[in-house]
Amino acid sequence: MSMQGNFGVQLALKTAARHSARAAALVAMSCLLWSCTEVVPTTSHAPVEATKVALWQDAPWGKKYENLGEVTWTVAKEEIPNWGANADATKAIESLRESAAKLGANALLLKDLNHSNDNVVGAKFDGQYYLVPYRDEPKSIVVQAIYIHPDK
Repeated sequence: MSMQGNFGVQLALKTAARHSARAAALVAMSCLLWSCTEVVPTTSHAPVEATKVALWQDAPWGKKYENLGEVTWTVAKEEIPNWGANADATKAIESLRESAAKLGANALLLKDLNHSNDNVVGAKFDGQYYLVPYRDEPKSIVVQAIYIHPDK
């Protein structure tokens, strides 16, 4: 093989390696920018204790999870405007956790995926503050019961 032919092969290999490195970097950056979560098909799960249902403000980063459905807590009309930084959401969150636990969920995703409004209210539960989505008609808090797959 001539020197020039060998140079062409080396150049092609270097170019391919550079493109592979760029592609890998792009995938890694995508995972940083977008959560790299994977919503997998829903399966059946046995009920769990409500205290085992964790709260997630956003989709669980880097994990597979199932959306088991929405759970709702109807709010007395006068209660929502009073929620804010110091509002105690214990009653609502415990009710939502109980509903999710019956579905076999191990977490609540504090998002209303089936409704396109941006109504959120500040709420405090167990010493933490959360933004909780609510709907106007009927006045209700609607979040997602999810099952997060264990890390392997």
